[in-house]
Amino acid sequence: MAKIIMVCGRSPANYYGGIEDHILQISRRLVEKGYDVEIYSTLPRIFFKKTEQVGDLQITNFPSLAPRETYYLSLQLLHALRKVKCEIIHGHGVQDFSLLGSALSKRHNKKVVLTLHTAGFSSLITRMLNIPYRTILKRTLKNADKIICVSESERQFCNEFLKLPNNYFTVIPNGVDEESLFSKSAHHLFPQKTPFILAVTRLEKYKGCHYILESFAKLRSYNLKLVIVGSGPHKDELLQLAKNLRIENNTIFLGNISKDLLISLYQDCKLFINLSAFEACPLTILDALSLGKPVITTNSGSSVFLREITQKGWAVGVPYPPQPEFVAKKILEIVSNPSKFVPRDFAIRTWDDVVQELEKLYSELLIKK
Repeated sequence: MAKIIMVCGRSPANYYGGIEDHILQISRRLVEKGYDVEIYSTLPRIFFKKTEQVGDLQITNFPSLAPRETYYLSLQLLHALRKVKCEIIHGHGVQDFSLLGSALSKRHNKKVVLTLHTAGFSSLITRMLNIPYRTILKRTLKNADKIICVSESERQFCNEFLKLPNNYFTVIPNGVDEESLFSKSAHHLFPQKTPFILAVTRLEKYKGCHYILESFAKLRSYNLKLVIVGSGPHKDELLQLAKNLRIENNTIFLGNISKDLLISLYQDCKLFINLSAFEACPLTILDALSLGKPVITTNSGSSVFLREITQKGWAVGVPYPPQPEFVAKKILEIVSNPSKFVPRDFAIRTWDDVVQELEKLYSELLIKK
């Protein structure tokens, strides 16, 4: 079977996020099917470990420069990708130089596949650099044998942003881990009758956690808690905002937690909330919908995906930018009658489905050698 090098900016052994989970989910299943899979990623020098193991997967790390946890620039990674002997290099994450490194590493008979995982360009640094970065990205993406988008909305965004024809892109949506998601967890953060709202997201401004806090502040007199899972550069500002709004006693920031505890939070929460300006195909929302949890999200930002799930009735939509009074009203409606807002006719797509499509794509590329 083919040897595949998966490439990402952040080590999946040290970070828990959508891209990292995506890579672990598909890599585990590819290994089970007989593929030789290794993960190349980066770590800041202060946390550096050359190799790590997650189950049967080996992760090889390279030191990187990552201002405000973006870009993950590593010349050592680029050098290693050019030298490694493999059939396929599969890079992940459009904002990472690791993806550019993957595209630039095409040598001899190597095939290059890129999954973009874009969620817009959010930070000030990124906005300042996105014009030159877009030029570099567009040129290097032309080295790829196949570019994957995780949703139709992402393909539309990339088509507009990069000005590349539609036939450059293949859409393979994300999946859910049914076995883990529906397993009964033994860990519970609260007594099971305690009503709480759950948000799972990277703590960046465009993700809209400040809107969630401002909305939750309107519900101070109600017996509700807010649980926010995730890390990121906006965390300190959010902690201060919670204090300023006088909701710090009912708001719990958990950072990155175990998968088992996270699943129990999905299972126990009254509703899931995401007020992001843009999402391609977030695993967090897919997990919540798969468990039949009511979801509140934006329906008028730049994300086609978020608008689509609200139009289909899978989630409750609020206009972007969200108005705290309106969001608070929707939260109370759902908490008082959650069965009314359970997503109907949501089709669960699994990681096995995703890997089946990837196998077909890999096989077609290898036949073309």
